[in-house]
Amino acid sequence: MTKRMIISTAMMTLILNCTALAQIQSGNVIRGKVRNSAGSNLAHIRVDLAADNGPLIQQTITNTEGAFYFSNLSDTSYAVVVSAPDYEPVTERVELDC
Repeated sequence: MTKRMIISTAMMTLILNCTALAQIQSGNVIRGKVRNSAGSNLAHIRVDLAADNGPLIQQTITNTEGAFYFSNLSDTSYAVVVSAPDYEPVTERVELDC
């Protein structure tokens, strides 16, 4: 039986930061949390960031709080894809247009 992960705006903190911190980074940021259907944070889960047309751009693993972070992003469309053993993969489309 596969379990469900949530990466929707209803159950996940997905923050689109369109203002850059000049000394630290340039470009846009996508950050969020991955939780299970009971609302518990999921640690050590793979999160992929793909261009809207498919190619993988960045990949990360959630921290112990289930948080992930992608930086240096252009104004365009992305797919945030979360996958883990025993869970159904979840994709969230994100449009950065700042």
